[in-house]
Amino acid sequence: YDTEQVEAATAGVRPTAWQLLSADVPTMAVTSGNNATAVIALALQPKMQWTELRTSNALSKQLEAAKEGVRTSLAALDQHRKVNNADGAGTAADRSAISQMATARTLQKRAESLKQEILAADENTWRNFTEVVSILMATNALEKDTLRVLPLGLVARSIQGQNELWLALVLTHPAVIGLSGPEFAGLLGAILSAEVLRKGGMIDTAYPASQRVVDAVDQLEESRQHLSDLQSDASMGQWNDMLLVDLRLAGIVEAWAAGATWQQIMADCAIDDGDLARLLIRTVDLLKQISWQTELLPYLKDSCLEALRGMERKPIAESLI
Repeated sequence: YDTEQVEAATAGVRPTAWQLLSADVPTMAVTSGNNATAVIALALQPKMQWTELRTSNALSKQLEAAKEGVRTSLAALDQHRKVNNADGAGTAADRSAISQMATARTLQKRAESLKQEILAADENTWRNFTEVVSILMATNALEKDTLRVLPLGLVARSIQGQNELWLALVLTHPAVIGLSGPEFAGLLGAILSAEVLRKGGMIDTAYPASQRVVDAVDQLEESRQHLSDLQSDASMGQWNDMLLVDLRLAGIVEAWAAGATWQQIMADCAIDDGDLARLLIRTVDLLKQISWQTELLPYLKDSCLEALRGMERKPIAESLI
């Protein structure tokens, strides 16, 4: 067996599988294994001292006898119910007792079902948490040994979006340094398109993205693909939708930030005006968040302020109030 698989199996044992026999003696219930599980168990080689606790044969026989007694009683009750249902016999008390027993069984099954649902949800939550942590470590947002938040993680923590890690990767990439205000706004518009616009919407524009924005998107592709692979490997592929970049929208946002009027953009583009308004508003919102991070992102301050001066005007400014 591969050592990494064995270690992963060990780490996958949930903490709730353990119980404390006393303050410092943890126990875990186990079942009989087979030759395959025995090989894995030997490969684990735990560092702690294990003590196997076995129940006595007498106690096991008593437990089995008690279980058999319960099964016999339930079988007798079922037979009694069938007889009464068949010939209409039985007192009101009998019928009431049978009805109450049936209700109790139903409630017991429902309780067990709810218990399993809660355990499954708890398991998924824990698994998702560990996968997110692994992604943050793989992208150098968290330090592996200490889990200390690194600069990339600080940026991700300081902004809001559908995928803050992706936004942080964009904002800390050298490709964004030196962009003008309209260019930076256009790049953000392309990045945010997946958050705002519906898939499959018709978009036709007379405003192509500037070459510097296209170059920046090309340089970001390696980081985007790396994050997409990490999320897919962690069974979080649904997050990859937020990594889509639409350069058709970069030109529209860039034109608005450079001074084009609303009437000009609507005349030169085939796009729903509501979709465009939402994209511009979301771009302005992110620009404001970035402008507040003067310590984390000082190199973006001038571009942000220039972009905001060009974008906060009617009708977008009215929508922001």
